[in-house]
Parts: sequence; C-alpha cells; structure tokens
Amino acid sequence: MCKICLLLFFHFMSMNFITAEILKCNFTFGEFNFTELGYKCRAKNAEIFNDPFVTIEKVEGVHWEGKSNDDVKIFYSRFSNNLNIFPSGISKFFKNLDTIDILGSNITKISSDDLKNFPKLKSLLISGSEIEEIHEDLFIYNLEIEEIILWHNKIKFIDPKSFSHLKKLKLLYLSENECKFYKDAKSRQQVESLVKRIEKGECQKEKPITTTENYKKLSKNIFNRE
Repeated sequence: MCKICLLLFFHFMSMNFITAEILKCNFTFGEFNFTELGYKCRAKNAEIFNDPFVTIEKVEGVHWEGKSNDDVKIFYSRFSNNLNIFPSGISKFFKNLDTIDILGSNITKISSDDLKNFPKLKSLLISGSEIEEIHEDLFIYNLEIEEIILWHNKIKFIDPKSFSHLKKLKLLYLSENECKFYKDAKSRQQVESLVKRIEKGECQKEKPITTTENYKKLSKNIFNRE
C-alpha cells in the first residue's frame, strides 16, 4: 500500500476515534499569589486531558453572577491521581489565567510547549506529583512568572539555566525532590541566591516524601488553599 494511502487511512481512523468531552468546574473564589483573591475553576475531572483522542468541547459549571470563563484567574486541581499529562488545553477556555495550581497527580514531565499559551502566568504550583526534570527552555514563554512551587516531586535534573532569565521570580520552592535544595526561596534576594546555586549545578539527593497525608497537610497548612 502506498505511503499516502496509509497516511489517509490512519488519519481517517483517528478522526473516527476522537470523542468530545466536557471539562467540569466548580467556580469559586480562592487565594492566589498567597495574598490576592482570584476567581477559579476547581476541576472535577482534570484527567480527561490524558487521552490524545479526546477533544475538550466546552467547560461546564455554574458561574457566579457577572462572571465568565474570561474572569478565571486560577486553574485548580487536587489529588487527581489519574491526571498524567499537564492540562495545557485549558488555555483554550481560560485566556486570562494567572495561576495553575495542581496538587497530587501523576504528571511526570512538563515542557515549554505546555506553557507557551500562558503568557500571563504568574504562579505555577505542581506539587505531590512525579516530575523528574526541569529543562533550560521550560519558562521561555513565561517572563511574568513570580512564583514556582515544585515541592514533593521526583526532580533529579535541573538545567543550570532554567531560572536565570526570570527577573520577576520572587518565590522558588524545590525542596522534597531527588535533586533537593534544603532551603526554599521566599524573596527575590533568596531566589537570586538559589538560582546562583542552580547555575553552578549544585544538587543534593533525598528520597521524596509521597504520602497522601503529607500532601493534604501541605495544601491546608502551607499553601493555605482548600
């Protein structure tokens, strides 16, 4: 069979297998950037982003009066252990996201392609997950980012130049990973110091803590997010 025929065949087959799904949100207000109150989508079924043959058709949920998807600042997912892939598709529905907050998932990697449609991103929180590597170009499209929290993953490689260009970054948490820094950075000055250590390739190994109880404790007492 000719190559073109094969390509047409597989394209036809893939089109037949694609199904439409609905992202279900509980719309509410929540804290982000640790001090401000923002309108958020608390995802009920974030795992739908895992399937390459699924297209997200729309978002379902009851908005507060006067609010719409354009007002959503925070995408929020908790303990969705079936979520294996970073949900980059949310950019289609929430054009003004400031914060992506995911705690407790099976996400193993994240790339610049995943983040390129979030130019307004200020806070990225992915904790209690399975991320293993941070590459140099991860944040090339996110120059406005101020907070990066990657606690309790399995990070074993951080490119020395991963954070060097992020001039607005004022909070950087990397502890409780295989490649571990014992002191998290909670100010711009501390971020600059931590980034210098990363640039030198400094890395300390420690087995990450991965119990659900610890994640819940982090979410309640440290992130102060329900």
